[in-house]
This record gives sequence, C-alpha cells and structure tokens, in this order.
Amino acid sequence: MLLPIGFSIERLYALKNAENYEKEKIFLGPILVIILVALDFLFIGLIYFDEEFTGPFISLILVPSTSAFQFNIYFYCLLGVQIFNLICNIFTLVFHSKKHRNSQQKTNTLSFQYVMAEVNDSSMFTLVVSFSHLLFAGFYIICGIFARQFGPTFFDNVVDYTVARAVFCSIPSYNFMIVFIGSLILFQQNKKKASKVASNIALVSIGQEGALNYENVTRNIWDRAVN
Repeated sequence: MLLPIGFSIERLYALKNAENYEKEKIFLGPILVIILVALDFLFIGLIYFDEEFTGPFISLILVPSTSAFQFNIYFYCLLGVQIFNLICNIFTLVFHSKKHRNSQQKTNTLSFQYVMAEVNDSSMFTLVVSFSHLLFAGFYIICGIFARQFGPTFFDNVVDYTVARAVFCSIPSYNFMIVFIGSLILFQQNKKKASKVASNIALVSIGQEGALNYENVTRNIWDRAVN
C-alpha cells in the first residue's frame, strides 16, 4: 500500500534531474522500496503485537476483535496515504508537463532529447499505473472502512456479516488488473515509439540530398561486393 509513494518520489527526482539522471548511479529506488516495505511490516506488527490469534483469522479483513481498533486506525492511515499520493501524482503531472514544454522550446542535443523522451515515457507510464492503483486501492480502502464501521447495521447476525467481509477480501485481485493496465500502456508506448522512429528516420530520395544518399548507398553496395 505504501509503495506508490515511492514511485511518486522517484519520478519527481527523475524529472528534476533529467539532464543527468541516466548517467548517475542512483540507489533511490531500492532504498525507497526497502524503507516502505519495512514500514508496512512494522505497522502490521504493531497492530498484532499483543494478539494471541486464538481464532481462525486468515486475512487482513477478518481480524480478531482485540485488534480491530488498531486495524481501523491503520485503514484510516492508508486512506490518508492514498490522498497524499494523489496530491504527489498531481504535482508530478504538472511538473512533468512544464518540464516537457521547456525541453521542446529549447534547442538541445540529440542525446539530451533522447534522455528527455525516455524520462517522459517512464514518467507517464508510472503516473498511469499509480493513478490506476489509486483508483482501485482507494475504492478498496473506502469500502473496507465502510464495511468495518457500518457493516453490522446492515446484517442481522454475525455469520452473515462475516461472510460479507470474507467475500470482500476478493477485491484485492485488482492488482491483476493493474498488471494488465501497465502492460497495455507499455505496449502502446513501444508501438508509438517504433512508429515515430520509422517515420522520422528515413533517407531523402529527391533533390540533391537524395542524389547524395543514392550515391552513398550504391557505393556501399559495390564496396561490399568487392570485399
């Protein structure tokens, strides 16, 4: 749940240091992953620190009643994390658009344009995946809070309420949808890039430049035949 924050931080750093980002050895990504995963495990450990697990509790939704209060707080914290990540994504999107416009207005070297194109593509890919995660994870967290706080008022007995919460546990399968969305965006980016390369990188066949290109191609053919 905390990893998307790392994506936003890494993209902001990449956009800010786009000129040197591809040349530097940066360990920001692995460091963020280790810190955020450790924090997630720490929060879960604090929730169940004094729990004895005497019942058949098998998921984060079906938690023991003795840990329910701490887990409710954890859900509210996750909701705050998603809102914070949404703000970071909006800021990243604005900064990305500004950086992209500035790079197009300046006359830059071919290598710099290539670096900026790669940074832009990776940033857009990360933003799409992150916004998709925000949409599905936000819905999951809000529904989880609603089910935990107001679920008992909609069910007459504990069994029905427990079954409803167990069914709700299947919602995290949205992670598979995010994989498909990411693969689709990556495929479209590669297709667009290949089409752009095919349309821009071509030999001129008319005029003086076309004649020179024809001469060079013919000379290369004869050179290969002789050798």
